[in-house]
Amino acid sequence: MNQSSVTPAPVSSGVEGPQGGSSTMKWLLIILVIIIVLGGGYLLWTKYSGGTSTATSSPSPTVTVKASPSTSAAVSPSASSSVPADWKTYTNETYGYKISYPSSWIINSSNTKEISIYTEASRTDVKSVTQTVGVKVSDETLEQFKSNFLQADPGINKVESEKTINFAGVSATQLTLSNAEGLISTVNFIRKGSNSFTITYFSAEATASQILSTFQFTPVK
Repeated sequence: MNQSSVTPAPVSSGVEGPQGGSSTMKWLLIILVIIIVLGGGYLLWTKYSGGTSTATSSPSPTVTVKASPSTSAAVSPSASSSVPADWKTYTNETYGYKISYPSSWIINSSNTKEISIYTEASRTDVKSVTQTVGVKVSDETLEQFKSNFLQADPGINKVESEKTINFAGVSATQLTLSNAEGLISTVNFIRKGSNSFTITYFSAEATASQILSTFQFTPVK
């Protein structure tokens, strides 16, 4: 009897192809891991970024700055504002200046080029001569003034000091002089236009200094 040849059936290796169940399970696990990773990352992001946080931040405190009171620089009063109410004022319109003095003092202004303001006592008592203020207008220069003063009593009259100051808004030369009587006087010598103003006072007398502080130049009429 002829035996027919039978081709044996292929033996299964136990491994499924791409369409098999094991492969499907593998992909499901991978997808699950991805979902877990993404979900965890999202939760961490919302926790620390504040994107969905309900916590409210405290408002920054408002700082109120109080403006300090305005401080203006001290302003020296003008000569006119410092004149006592009971003082008199002499105005020389010819040479353009004015000066104030106590009503109890006397003024000799008969010569408009040279005036003297003094107390009654200084008229008769040489010891009170320091209570005198003089204003003289001339055309002499500073050197001529010093020369005339020194020659009046050579060897005794002296120029003790000399310096430049600002007086009544203009540049002046201040001289300290001593004379034969031992008196120390202060002279402010000012050259203004074609005129020279020689203003003499005795610095030991407080009122004389106050009188001098009222001196102002005015327009010439």
